[in-house]
Order: sequence, then C-alpha cells, then structure tokens
Amino acid sequence: MTSSPPLENPSSPTAEWNPWPAGLAVVLGLFATGVFSFGVFAVRHSQDLVSPDYYDQEIRHQEHIDRVTRTASASVAITGSRNTLGLALPPGAVGRVELYRPANAQWDRILPLSLDKEGRQWLDLSGLQAGLWRIRVVWKAGGLDYFREVRFVSPGGE
Repeated sequence: MTSSPPLENPSSPTAEWNPWPAGLAVVLGLFATGVFSFGVFAVRHSQDLVSPDYYDQEIRHQEHIDRVTRTASASVAITGSRNTLGLALPPGAVGRVELYRPANAQWDRILPLSLDKEGRQWLDLSGLQAGLWRIRVVWKAGGLDYFREVRFVSPGGE
C-alpha cells in the first residue's frame, strides 16, 4: 500500500499573506481622501452669479428677446479703436452703457447714455483692465426698449 500525503486541517491558519484586504483598504482610503479634497475645494471656490439679480433677469427673458429683435431693425452702430468706443443711436435715445467684465464683477461699470444732437457718443476705454469685456447698450426711444451687446478684448489701461 502506498501512503498518501496527509490531509491539511482546514481549521489551521495558512502561512500565505492575502493582499486583497490591504489593497482594498488603500483604494478606499484614496477615494475618501479624494472626495474630502474635492469637498474642501468646492467650499472654498467662489461661485459668483453673473449678476446679483440673475434669477429675476431670467424671468424677464422674453422681454429681453423682444428688445434684441427690435434692435436688429434699428439703425445702431458701435465702433471702436484701441482706447475709444463710438456709439451711434437714434437721436433722443435715453439709457445706459454697461461695461461688463465676465471675469470679475468688481470691474463692471455703468455709464449714462449722453448722446449729442446727432445721436453719437464717444467713450474713453483707456482705464480698462486687459482682457475680455462686453459692452451692453440699453436704451429707450419712441416708447420702445432696445438692447445691443458687443464683445471686445481690451489691451489694458495705458
């Protein structure tokens, strides 16, 4: 008779190390650290709205669409050079010019619309910070509201 190898006792501990529990703990630890880090980033990141009354403006969106549609048929010209901006609107128009900086609301400016007899106005842009700006012209003429927006890149105040 040949002797067979002895059977191992299933209740006895084995000497081999299983890497799965340690690997799983490392992966879960990295995941928890990533979630915590993102949470800290999200809390510290500024989420300024485009304007303080953003939601009220959204409700009045249809009125804005009507203004833009009327402006497409109006005689309006916005021209500019390096440091000046020229507006040509219907004479007698009343309104405002908004210099809007998407990157920083603190740099925004609102100027009154003061047209000459021919309906023209020149704005000095030499003090603006370098970067993307939007000129928004809002005016009223003949009992109707109008709106025009033009984007431009300022080289910076010189």
